[in-house]
Amino acid sequence: MELLTKRLRLRPCREADLETLATTIGEPAVNDWICNLPSPYTLADARDFMRRTAALEKGWEGIVALRDSGALVGGVRLTMVGDEEADLGYWVARARWGHGYATEAAAALLEWGFRELALQRVIASTLPGNRPSQAVLRQLGFRYAGMRATQVDACGPQRVPHYLLERPTI
Repeated sequence: MELLTKRLRLRPCREADLETLATTIGEPAVNDWICNLPSPYTLADARDFMRRTAALEKGWEGIVALRDSGALVGGVRLTMVGDEEADLGYWVARARWGHGYATEAAAALLEWGFRELALQRVIASTLPGNRPSQAVLRQLGFRYAGMRATQVDACGPQRVPHYLLERPTI
């Protein structure tokens, strides 16, 4: 599946993306905010990501690239956590912060998820200090649902801000 927005292309990861993906997501400014990633993030990790996301049966995870140049901007995912509920995640390359790419990419994927997956709600969590990511969620219409205990692989047990978006009614 590919989704197009005004500026972006959401698409599957390709072999040609792997080196840039490993370098970009491996930057501490990015990697420090994503707990379930290996650190350091290697080319083998990027290859595992490509294989895993290509094999997803429901939900979606992939690359966010600039529509005109194809340059990698980040990644976005909807991971199913129930028949009608998914978890939203996204990241943006450090050099691309502040341009609205996370909001644009996530909005396109949410629209697709509500339409194609018949989602009724989407949840999302951030690390406590990740205010830019929390702002993205608010811009997308998520409401703060409180602090939630979680066990995130590399970050260990902690309480994180939890957000909820209900299916829009028209």
